[in-house]
Amino acid sequence: ALKLDAEPSESAPDEDAEKASEAKKPAKAKKRKGSGDDVNKARDWMCQNFYDVRTFGAVMSTGINCGQVRGPVQLTFARSVDPVIAQEHSITA
Repeated sequence: ALKLDAEPSESAPDEDAEKASEAKKPAKAKKRKGSGDDVNKARDWMCQNFYDVRTFGAVMSTGINCGQVRGPVQLTFARSVDPVIAQEHSITA
């Protein structure tokens, strides 16, 4: 015989899936922003302790916001105005 009505203690599969997905959702993290003094202290500490931050710069926004540092070395992509074409060459003909 087919069981058409669910027992009061049983729940529909869709309801179980919804409850499980709600339980697994992480709580929204609060966006942490430091005060001006905290940001300056953190940025200065990073510049004093890490060569690559001083040289290339950094955007430090993971966790507590430490601001942005721009370094003197900047790397970009470029294209040659006169492209170089490799030709076959040999010592003997």
